Amino acid sequence: MTRRVASLIMSVCVAFAMWTTLAVASLLMWKFLRDYSG
Repeated sequence: MTRRVASLIMSVCVAFAMWTTLAVASLLMWKFLRDYSG
């Protein structure tokens, strides 16, 4: 039971980190493109 919960928390953390990285990267890219075109 505890092991299952630990693996679940770990997978959630990995997914959250992945989405956060993706969001930050897209935000930086959008800012860079806006500054470059503007």
